[in-house]
Amino acid sequence: MQDQHMYYRSEHSAVHIPGTGLGLAIVKDIVELHGGQVEVSSRLNLGSTVSVIQP
Repeated sequence: MQDQHMYYRSEHSAVHIPGTGLGLAIVKDIVELHGGQVEVSSRLNLGSTVSVIQP
């Protein structure tokens, strides 16, 4: 089915957050296409760290 989109965000989310929420998903796909990886580390009430590792 060529009419389906690869990325999708539900219009029925519980809270309104600006943006599409697709940035990291797209970054992950691009990085992996180039042989790299994306790592995410998160700590409650402290925040998150996103690392992009390229060969």
